[in-house]
Amino acid sequence: MLNYEHRKKIWLFNTSKIYNEEGVDLTLIQWMLSLSPTERLRLLQANINFIIRLKNAKRIV
Repeated sequence: MLNYEHRKKIWLFNTSKIYNEEGVDLTLIQWMLSLSPTERLRLLQANINFIIRLKNAKRIV
Protein backbone atom coordinates (compact mmCIF):
# COMPACT_ATOMS: atom_id res chain seq x y z
CA MET A 1 0.00 0.00 0.00
CA LEU A 2 0.97 3.59 -0.37
CA ASN A 3 2.57 5.06 2.68
CA TYR A 4 2.24 8.72 3.60
CA GLU A 5 5.51 9.79 1.98
CA HIS A 6 4.64 8.17 -1.37
CA ARG A 7 1.21 9.83 -1.41
CA LYS A 8 2.75 13.17 -0.45
CA LYS A 9 5.30 12.98 -3.30
CA ILE A 10 2.64 12.00 -5.82
CA TRP A 11 0.30 14.72 -4.53
CA LEU A 12 3.00 17.37 -4.91
CA PHE A 13 3.90 16.06 -8.35
CA ASN A 14 0.38 16.01 -9.74
CA THR A 15 -2.42 17.64 -7.79
CA SER A 16 -4.72 18.01 -10.77
CA LYS A 17 -6.26 14.53 -10.81
CA ILE A 18 -6.22 11.88 -8.12
CA TYR A 19 -9.28 9.87 -9.18
CA ASN A 20 -10.50 9.17 -12.68
CA GLU A 21 -14.14 9.25 -13.80
CA GLU A 22 -14.71 5.65 -12.56
CA GLY A 23 -13.34 6.48 -9.11
CA VAL A 24 -10.00 4.69 -9.55
CA ASP A 25 -7.23 6.09 -7.33
CA LEU A 26 -4.65 7.17 -9.91
CA THR A 27 -1.97 7.65 -7.25
CA LEU A 28 -1.90 3.89 -6.72
CA ILE A 29 -1.27 3.34 -10.41
CA GLN A 30 1.41 6.04 -10.50
CA TRP A 31 3.07 4.57 -7.43
CA MET A 32 3.04 1.04 -8.84
CA LEU A 33 4.54 2.27 -12.11
CA SER A 34 7.27 4.08 -10.17
CA LEU A 35 8.49 0.70 -8.86
CA SER A 36 10.87 -1.50 -10.80
CA PRO A 37 9.42 -4.70 -12.29
CA THR A 38 11.19 -6.70 -9.57
CA GLU A 39 9.74 -4.50 -6.82
CA ARG A 40 6.26 -4.84 -8.34
CA LEU A 41 6.53 -8.62 -8.43
CA ARG A 42 7.76 -8.77 -4.83
CA LEU A 43 4.91 -6.56 -3.65
CA LEU A 44 2.28 -8.52 -5.54
CA GLN A 45 3.71 -11.85 -4.34
CA ALA A 46 3.62 -10.60 -0.76
CA ASN A 47 -0.05 -9.69 -1.25
CA ILE A 48 -0.80 -13.13 -2.70
CA ASN A 49 0.97 -14.81 0.23
CA PHE A 50 -1.09 -12.73 2.67
CA ILE A 51 -4.34 -13.70 0.96
CA ILE A 52 -3.36 -17.37 1.05
CA ARG A 53 -2.58 -17.11 4.77
CA LEU A 54 -5.95 -15.49 5.39
CA LYS A 55 -7.72 -18.14 3.36
CA ASN A 56 -6.00 -20.96 5.26
CA ALA A 57 -6.31 -19.38 8.70
CA LYS A 58 -8.63 -20.96 11.20
CA ARG A 59 -11.41 -18.68 12.27
CA ILE A 60 -11.37 -17.76 15.94
CA VAL A 61 -14.78 -16.81 17.27
